[in-house]
Amino acid sequence: MLRLKRFAFVLTCAAGLCQASTRADDLSGPNPADHQWAVLIGCEQYARATKLRYTVNDVRQIADTLHVYGGYGRDHLLEMTDDASNERHKPLKTNIEVELKRYFKKLKPEDVLLVYFSGHGFRDAEGKMFLAPLDVDPDNAASTGVAVEWLREQIAGCQAGFKLLVLDACHAGSEKGDDDDTGIAARELGEPFKNLDKVVTLASSAADEKSQIWEQKEQSLFSFWLNQGLKGHADGDSDGVVDIDELYKFVSRSVTRTADARFSRPQTPVRIVRSGIRDVPAVLHLQPQRLKTVLADMAELLAETLDERRVKSVGVLEFINDTRRGEMLGADFGPLGKWCAAEFERQLGDAGAGKFGLIDSRRLQNALSKQSFKLDDLASSDKLRKLSVSAGGMPALVLGTLKARTGDVIHLQCKLEQTEGVEKLAEVGGTARITESEWAMFGHSAVVEPSVGPPVRRTGIAARQASLRVIRQLDQAA
Repeated sequence: MLRLKRFAFVLTCAAGLCQASTRADDLSGPNPADHQWAVLIGCEQYARATKLRYTVNDVRQIADTLHVYGGYGRDHLLEMTDDASNERHKPLKTNIEVELKRYFKKLKPEDVLLVYFSGHGFRDAEGKMFLAPLDVDPDNAASTGVAVEWLREQIAGCQAGFKLLVLDACHAGSEKGDDDDTGIAARELGEPFKNLDKVVTLASSAADEKSQIWEQKEQSLFSFWLNQGLKGHADGDSDGVVDIDELYKFVSRSVTRTADARFSRPQTPVRIVRSGIRDVPAVLHLQPQRLKTVLADMAELLAETLDERRVKSVGVLEFINDTRRGEMLGADFGPLGKWCAAEFERQLGDAGAGKFGLIDSRRLQNALSKQSFKLDDLASSDKLRKLSVSAGGMPALVLGTLKARTGDVIHLQCKLEQTEGVEKLAEVGGTARITESEWAMFGHSAVVEPSVGPPVRRTGIAARQASLRVIRQLDQAA
């Protein structure tokens, strides 16, 4: 904690941490979340069709992520699930058709719309396709289903500047339930939306595949990774925005990898988009989280990958800055890099307890120093192999990076690298909000006057503004 008296602290600044950014620390400007809307539909306890599992939880998890990590107001989230307290929000045919039509009318050209559906899809005797509400009768889909053609018209007529349709559906005999021969896959349901302007569709699986359930997570495989991508792990360029390209690449890579490692059959998410589209629309503007929360999120996902790949031990490098000037890994980049590595290692150990071991940090530090290991050496399979041997056997290595900072917002990224070969096993990230005490670990020097000291106790946006004011004053003094 900063004390309310004159004192000084002196640290060394890691280069690259104060790069310019286009957003995040100006609380007086427009909030991108004000223009983000979502309709999330999960159908589970069907009356006449095969009951499904975890679709309600999928909706709940995604809604919480959009609210916490995306800043969506609860009034911008329409959740339609079996257990909805509002009868109008139960996913029955009439409710879906009335609520979506009413909801879409609210949107303007500057808005972004996400429509998510998890449930059955059916085709009738004439070949027409339908999404299955809770009260669907598979033998009479034309009268009891929500026509895909109708949904296409509603999305086409919506004024939103960008619309993302996400379909997590199954076909015959899928892990979500044993449909009859009228069941259809997510990709087929998404094809009618292909030529719509300003619309991208993400389907959970290819036409000849099944949308699988991940029992351990109590979610579908596709929706679990979709949710993780929206938390910021898909933000590959660490600019605080998850765009549609980043989201699709992250989800596709993750689902395909996990299906291959943990399931008996493949699953390949599909992106359906109008040809000739050049823009890369933003899906979600990330809201900064506590630094410890971001580190825990990253540790949890990398622990999942380590377990998935059956890696027995892993080393964690000190978090570095974003420059590539050949500095020696493990050198003193300032206390923040050390603190992040220590906290991440602790979280990784908790997440992977009993599944893999962690290389002792002092042993790894000695191995790095002995070899004068540099950033460029990560591209050398021979030097990685020698480092692994020197550290006592280390098949994988975590490289954490501190990215650009603006005000009290900083972006982080972690890569999981093999030491036997040069394959990148996984990449995760997030956007964090630092405190005044964490600012002190960046390495600036500043004299702190009483007027710059900690703000009085506040909550919510007032606390954020007060904290940001202090950090800006410290930046200026430094």
